Amino acid sequence: MEPYINAFIEILRFGLPSVLLPLLIIRWNNQHNIKLKELEQKLEVEKLSTSKSIEKTFVVDNEKRIHEKDVYACLLKTLFEIQKLHIELSGNCVDFKCIDSAVMKFKASLTKYQEIIADNQIYLSAEATNYLYGFYQLTGELLIELKEIQDKKKYHLANACVYLKSQFLAMKTLQVRHGFNQDSQEQIDEELFEKEYSNFISCCGNAPGSSLMEEYFDFSSEFKTGGKQEIEEEEGTVTAERTIPEK
Repeated sequence: MEPYINAFIEILRFGLPSVLLPLLIIRWNNQHNIKLKELEQKLEVEKLSTSKSIEKTFVVDNEKRIHEKDVYACLLKTLFEIQKLHIELSGNCVDFKCIDSAVMKFKASLTKYQEIIADNQIYLSAEATNYLYGFYQLTGELLIELKEIQDKKKYHLANACVYLKSQFLAMKTLQVRHGFNQDSQEQIDEELFEKEYSNFISCCGNAPGSSLMEEYFDFSSEFKTGGKQEIEEEEGTVTAERTIPEK
């Protein structure tokens, strides 16, 4: 009996390792392959997720630029309508119909462009939106002043009014465009804008004569938009040659 036991022990000593070791190696390899495959699948999922995120960001940014372009185009078209308004009021504006007719045309165009802007402004940054409503505020002030000029029968002042507001509106348009880049930390350089966009800001050409501008400022002091001193303090010094708003 003892010889059999000894033989069995010998088999366990030399035979078992030769059998178990390959099995253990195979098991270890299988586990390693499984973990490696799981890691590859995880990396593939992360890669796909990153790719989709980049693609989505690109699509959103591209779509945002399209909407910004539409808004900016409408503001430029509005400035063109301001130029046309200025031209119509630069001649012999001597009666009620002169201002009434020109303003009606301008309002029709303004309404059309505002509708387009309203459909696109949800994509604007907070800064651009703020400047956009500054543009609207100035447009409202322009129409109010023209109505006041019309009611007081000071028709010859309409040209000076449009000239002054056109420069403020041109600057606001540039500020809106600057606001499209919401990641930019750069502040608007008013003096640089004045130099680089001098013709753009002076979109209505040369200023009316100094005597007419003085009369316009005196007239404006009679109603709520403020007088000459208030306008100069708020928007910058206004001369007969050039007007650059500070905000």
